[in-house]
Amino acid sequence: MGDVRIESKFKVIKLERENLAAEINRCVPQISATSPGVVRALSEFPSRSTSVSVHGHVSSANAFWASGTTGICLQSSSEGFPIFAAEAFLNTVNPSGVPPDVTDAWYKQIALLVATKGTAKVAYVFEKGTAFVADYWVQQPNTRMLNYSVAFRKVGEWESQVFDVRFSHPGMSSVAETKRGGSATKSNLLAHRNL
Repeated sequence: MGDVRIESKFKVIKLERENLAAEINRCVPQISATSPGVVRALSEFPSRSTSVSVHGHVSSANAFWASGTTGICLQSSSEGFPIFAAEAFLNTVNPSGVPPDVTDAWYKQIALLVATKGTAKVAYVFEKGTAFVADYWVQQPNTRMLNYSVAFRKVGEWESQVFDVRFSHPGMSSVAETKRGGSATKSNLLAHRNL
């Protein structure tokens, strides 16, 4: 889809005090080595207890995330939505009994929808017609945060045509969700989790 290329994994950058400012500038060119975000990142480096994010503006095309001595450059699509790697979805909804290469392809499709539309409606369909449904979305101003909600639906309680994608696999035995604070809506700050 044009400017969007979905990878399986985030490209993780090994950080040292000497290359931190340069890596931030490579990711977010409008940020100088003396900007407050870079100065703060350098003063806190390396701190595993503190995650640092740097972006030029809330609408910047890229954002740099650092935790400890690792970082990533999270890019955005021309539509202004984050381009997450497939691995970002591992700690949201996980189908059991499905080979990793298949789930990786599924997660790439979800990531592409989020990157181009800001949302994805997904149905994991079992052989008997029941489905585990998941909605993913990002919203302003924090488009680097992925929100998601999940529900189990019996036959007749969901309509196939309202979903962007429907996944099924003969080996799929169940679908697990990551519990986050007992809320119906969950959030996953993906860049921080994957560092």
